[in-house]
Amino acid sequence: MQDMTDKHSGRSNLAHNHSHYLEYLGDTEGYLQQTVVPEDIFTQLDRLEQDFPDFQEVGTFYREQLTLPVYSGTLYR
Repeated sequence: MQDMTDKHSGRSNLAHNHSHYLEYLGDTEGYLQQTVVPEDIFTQLDRLEQDFPDFQEVGTFYREQLTLPVYSGTLYR
């Protein structure tokens, strides 16, 4: 990623975004903390879709991404 930043102008969006990401990673050595998914994530997604019908695609996307990890027990809680 540093190579990409070095190859592109400091004014390019690509270089700018890569630079911000490198700053964000800092001294993590590439390891980021796992996110915590609440036990009632599917209930929260249902509520979101009821309150904001335009978010149904978002709810569907996250259900598809989270169903297997949640029910298989591989998702950190």
